[in-house]
Amino acid sequence: GVMAEDEKSPAAPVNDGSENPHVGGEPVSRDIDASQLNFLFQLAKVPCFRDSLLFGMPAGFALGAFRFYRIRDADKAADLTVKGMLLFSAAAWTACRYEYRQRRKTIREAFDEQQRVMLTRIMMEKEEREAGKGREQ
Repeated sequence: GVMAEDEKSPAAPVNDGSENPHVGGEPVSRDIDASQLNFLFQLAKVPCFRDSLLFGMPAGFALGAFRFYRIRDADKAADLTVKGMLLFSAAAWTACRYEYRQRRKTIREAFDEQQRVMLTRIMMEKEEREAGKGREQ
């Protein structure tokens, strides 16, 4: 938008979208830093990722092996292997994430309850101390 000169702050220029934010600034790098891809090497740390693949891969391979045994067509068996692995992994992921969220919810509720009990205890002790001081005076 158009603003009066006295309203503009020299420290924080306002861009309403009509100006190119890169004009006069530092160029934006399109290069990918190696640290941005670190998550690809740590997928086993993602909750449920490892477990869902450990369930889905053997299930998919078993389904593909059974398909190959029945029809003797490697292409169709490989296709079913990949589809089965994806399907079983997705199902295992969904079930695992549900259980994971339930566990986290239970832990959070227990933590909140523990905090509530401790706060109540602290407040009662404070009231007892104040009541004790009132009796002494």
